[in-house]
Amino acid sequence: DTVYPNAPELCDGKDNDCDGQTDEGVTTTYYADADGDGYGDAASTTQACSAPVGYVSDNTDCDDTDANVNPGEVEILDNGKDDDCNLATLDSSADIDDDGDGFTENEGDCNDTDPDINPNAIEICDGKDNDCNGQTDEGVTTTYYADADGDGYGDPASTTQSCSVPVGYVSDNTDCDDSYDTVYPNAPELCDGKDNDCDGQTDEGVTTTYYADADGDGYGDAASTTQACSAPVGYVSDNTDCDDTDANVNPGEVEILDNGKDDDCNLATLDSSADIDDDGDGFTENEGDCNDTDPDINPNAIEICDGKDNDCDGQTDEGVTNTYYADADGDGYGDAASTIQSCSAPIGYVSDNTDCDDSDDTVYPNAPELCDAKDNDCNGQTDEGFIDTDSDGVPDCIDNCPTVSNTDQADADTDGIGDACEGLDNAEFTFKEVSIIPNPFNAVINIQLPVQLSNETFRITLYDITGKMIRHEEKEAIQGRITMERLEGIEQGLYLLRISYKDTRSGFKRLVKL
Repeated sequence: DTVYPNAPELCDGKDNDCDGQTDEGVTTTYYADADGDGYGDAASTTQACSAPVGYVSDNTDCDDTDANVNPGEVEILDNGKDDDCNLATLDSSADIDDDGDGFTENEGDCNDTDPDINPNAIEICDGKDNDCNGQTDEGVTTTYYADADGDGYGDPASTTQSCSVPVGYVSDNTDCDDSYDTVYPNAPELCDGKDNDCDGQTDEGVTTTYYADADGDGYGDAASTTQACSAPVGYVSDNTDCDDTDANVNPGEVEILDNGKDDDCNLATLDSSADIDDDGDGFTENEGDCNDTDPDINPNAIEICDGKDNDCDGQTDEGVTNTYYADADGDGYGDAASTIQSCSAPIGYVSDNTDCDDSDDTVYPNAPELCDAKDNDCNGQTDEGFIDTDSDGVPDCIDNCPTVSNTDQADADTDGIGDACEGLDNAEFTFKEVSIIPNPFNAVINIQLPVQLSNETFRITLYDITGKMIRHEEKEAIQGRITMERLEGIEQGLYLLRISYKDTRSGFKRLVKL
C-alpha cells in the first residue's frame, strides 16, 4: 500500500510513486573508509538508504590508505605526514620561520637562519643569494678590468665581476696596451715606437724630422724627409742642400762663377755674370731683365709707347698705343673700318673715325652738302636742301629733266636732257633741235632755235648747280636765235639753262661757265 502513482517516495528499495525510478531524491551519500579508521574519503562516495559496509557518513579523511592519518590523530612533526589532516597544524620543522623574516623553508626561505635572506629580500652585493633565486649577487656586482702593467688603466678585454676591486683589477677600461706601464690614455708621448697616449698615433709630435743626404755631403734635401726617433742611414738633421745629387754643391762650398751651379747654395752670392746688374736698374738678367744695358727696361718698369718691351713681358707697347684710322682721301676724317695701333699717327692715318666715304674728299661729317648725288655731310641723306621741282627724288641741279618725274634719269641719246623731257615736243619743234653756243660759255649765251619759231616768245632761266636761279629773261626769237648777255660776272662752274615755251613746254640744257 506504499506503492501507487504519486505516492511519497520512501527509502525502501521500491518505486513508491510508480515513476520508473527507485528511492530517487531520498537516499543519503556515504563515503568510503578503506583504512577503517571511521573517517571517509570525500572522493569516493555511494548513495544508499543506510551506510553500506566499508562506508561512513564522514568525508574528512585526507589519506584513506593510512588508519593513522585522520582528523582524530595528533600531529607528529617531521614524519612526512599530515597526521591530523589540518593544514593549519605544522607538519614539520620546515614550516617554522626560524629567523623571523616571515618565510619558512617550505615557503621558499633558502636560509632560514639569516633574516636578510628570503624570497622577498633585495639582492645586495654580499656574496649571498639574498632573494633565494639560485643566483648570488646577480645584477649588483661591478665590472672590474685587469691592470696587468699596474698603470691604473684597465684592459677592456679582461674583466671580472665583483663587489669590490680585486687585486690586479681597476674600474677603468681605457688602456690600449696593458703590457706597458708607459702606455695609457693621456700618457706623455715618448719617442719609443708605441702609442703612449692611446690616441691611435705613434710617436706623434715627438719624432725628429731628418732629411735625405743622397750625395753624402752631410747636407740634407729639404724636399725629402722622414720622421724618426734617431737619424736613419742616409739621412741627416740638416736641410740646406740645394742639389742633393752633387756632393760639390752645398752651403760649405765656395761659389765658382759661370759654372752653371749654385755651389754654395746661397742666392745672395753671384753665380754668374748674368747675376750682375749692368744697367743699375735693380734687376739682373737672371732676375728677368730682358735688356740689362737699358735702365728703362726691367720687369718693374712701366710700359710706355716707345717701341720697346719696357716691362720685359715679351710684348712691346702693349696697352699704351693709340688707334689711328686710315684717311685715304686726305680730308682729315678717318675710316672706322681701317685701323692701325701706333704711338703716333702714321702718314695717311688720323685719330678721327667718322668719315662715311673715305674715297671722296668732299664727303665727311659736316661737309657742305653739294648737289652731286652724294651724302657729303655724312648725315644719311643725299643732296638735301636742293630744289626738286618734279619731286622725283633727284634735285633739279642734277636732274636731266627737272620738270617731269624721271627717277631713272634715262637719257637714250646721252645729250644731257632726259628722255622724259625730250618727249615733250609739238609739231613746231623738239628740244633736240635746240643748241647752245658756245658751251662752255663766258659772257654770252646764244640759243639757236628752229627758224620757224622766229618771233615767238620764250622764258629763259639760268640756275646754278645748287638750284639757285641766277638769271631770268623773257625774249623773242629773232631769226630763230635768242641771246643772253652780261654773264661774265657769274662764277665758274656747272649751270642749267631752262627754256620754256607757251607755259607748257620746257626743257633743260646743261652748261659750263669758264
